[in-house]
Amino acid sequence: MRQELQILYEDPDIIVCFKPHGLATQSHRISTPDLEHMILNHLAETEHRSSSHKHRSAPYLAVVHRLDQPVSGILVFAKNPKAARNLNHQLTNEGFGKHYMALVDGCPSKETDTLVNYLVKDSKSNTSRVCDHHTHGAKEARLSYRIHSREAEQTLLEVTLDTGRHHQIRVQLAHMAVQSSATPNTIQMRRKKDGRKSNSVHTNSRSTIRSPELRWNFRCHFHKLLT
Repeated sequence: MRQELQILYEDPDIIVCFKPHGLATQSHRISTPDLEHMILNHLAETEHRSSSHKHRSAPYLAVVHRLDQPVSGILVFAKNPKAARNLNHQLTNEGFGKHYMALVDGCPSKETDTLVNYLVKDSKSNTSRVCDHHTHGAKEARLSYRIHSREAEQTLLEVTLDTGRHHQIRVQLAHMAVQSSATPNTIQMRRKKDGRKSNSVHTNSRSTIRSPELRWNFRCHFHKLLT
């Protein structure tokens, strides 16, 4: 079934789209559809309709940030180099924050806390795990959480990422659950991301991640989109 491009916002500098679950942000396989090429096709078609030039240059599109294939949510792309520099500057200089809502089984022992672990990624299995800081390839992962609400045997957490490691939230929350003897079998996450615009868990974890909110600064304006 052919995916339809869902454009939430577009101007001469940027285009903001909703990425559905299961669609890759980028793919190096010709047979695999991805959001990047869907947008490039849209830009080429738009240029074709609006221009009478026979020799048109290929549209410019910069992928500023990504969402994992199983993740749905909002992504912003730059349509020219100046916009790409602006958005990348915000990305590397805390121009936007990475905020999530995570629904987990059990309840953390602390109302609020900062989790600091070292993670290592296994590219062959596309998984990550908590490891010792001496482990080859280990990278520090840091996140903060606070309890938003409790219902029955589940807890809704507000999570803020300070780093962006591979499957970081699921791995760190599952590791915390194991350490605290909470029940890590279900880790469901709704991702709320502020900015311009995601696991090896050695437990039976399943997760649903969504990025329903996006904020960024551009041309001295503050933009906010919700899905």
